Amino acid sequence: EQMLSMKIFLVVLFLCVAVAARVSPVASSSLWVRGGSDNTSTVTLEAERTNEVGSAELAAGALTETDEGIEAEQIQVEAVEVVEAGRGAVLTTSKPMLTLEAADGMASYAICEAMQREFNDISVVVVDSSGRVLVSKTMLNCPRLIPAIAHAKAGAAIGTHASSRALKAKYVPDRTPQLLAMTTIGAATNQPFCAVPGGVLCRDEHGNCIGAIGVSGASADEDEHCAIVGAQTVGLLTEPSSSALG
Repeated sequence: EQMLSMKIFLVVLFLCVAVAARVSPVASSSLWVRGGSDNTSTVTLEAERTNEVGSAELAAGALTETDEGIEAEQIQVEAVEVVEAGRGAVLTTSKPMLTLEAADGMASYAICEAMQREFNDISVVVVDSSGRVLVSKTMLNCPRLIPAIAHAKAGAAIGTHASSRALKAKYVPDRTPQLLAMTTIGAATNQPFCAVPGGVLCRDEHGNCIGAIGVSGASADEDEHCAIVGAQTVGLLTEPSSSALG
């Protein structure tokens, strides 16, 4: 009986040890699972927070990009409005211009006047409002320098919107240095300038400056006379309005 009791005790002890051994791994596993669950929860929470922060940053970035886009659109709209509002000022209205036919007629009439009056041979240069030469005509017996002087007289008139006679009266003799400076500047900028009578400013009926005519080769008064006749014959207003020769 004692031996039987001992065997039963040993079997019970063995079973208890076996049960204890099984419970511990489960408990340990349970604890690990719990720890793993907590860690996973923490990681999950951190991930969620990170996602929330990232989402907030993305939202902020998207908002910034949206704001920039809206601002760019507003700037573009304002630019279009400015262009539309000022479209009338982008291009100027048509400005009266001296035609080539009129310029040719002016030069021809001036030469005819010199021939009828038996003046020395003359050279005639007609320029438009920008100073561009439209017509240049020279009689056969003109010295070589005369065409350049005619051009300079026309250049002085169109460059200052005054006749070359008016320029001479204004600057000579009291302000001759200033006139010499203007002549030098004209030469340096390729704008011939000569303040001697013979350069006549031309205007249309509305007072618009449309060009000038320069004549040289005869006396100063005769040059101016031919220039005035040439311009007025085609219907232009001149400065001076009348010839010193009558």
